[in-house]
Amino acid sequence: MISVAPLSHLLVFGRGLALADIVERLVQIGPIAQMVREAPGDLQQPVRDKVMAAVSAYYTEASGMTLEGQFWHVSATA
Repeated sequence: MISVAPLSHLLVFGRGLALADIVERLVQIGPIAQMVREAPGDLQQPVRDKVMAAVSAYYTEASGMTLEGQFWHVSATA
């Protein structure tokens, strides 16, 4: 039997960090890390600025960055 069900879970990242610190971590480990590393030096800060603008709506000093994660829970039994 195969079961597939949607699952929602809040993702909290960087609790206790300033927004600039969270953004720096995102550009080092996130999906855009390679793009930032390979970008010419004069383009790296504008990328960081765009990331900061994009995630600032999800940031508070108290909780860091909170995003609503959407996943699929898949299980199978024989």
